[in-house]
Amino acid sequence: MRLNLSQYSQLQSVGGSVAVQAPGYSDPSCGQPDIVVVNQAAGNYIAVSAACPHACCTVQYTGSNFYCPCHGAQFDTTGKSAGIRTNQPLAKLTVCADTTGVTVSW
Repeated sequence: MRLNLSQYSQLQSVGGSVAVQAPGYSDPSCGQPDIVVVNQAAGNYIAVSAACPHACCTVQYTGSNFYCPCHGAQFDTTGKSAGIRTNQPLAKLTVCADTTGVTVSW
């Protein structure tokens, strides 16, 4: 899946994020197509499944971590569980970026 920076301008800034449905992606725990892509540092992006492994609710990126609004589970900026409500991490996806966009694959 290709996210062009001209279309997803939030990804141009460090700390910017977008939540999208990824056609063809199915979270391994919950079967959902939702992902979150974050610009962690200049040229450094991460993409994770947006499905909380605790109860399959959709997590939100807060600017400093991922948070499940349904049960309070928290995950660091790499998707690793903070040990609250679940010890399972968010599923990570492969990211490749260039000056025009971010490509996410699974």
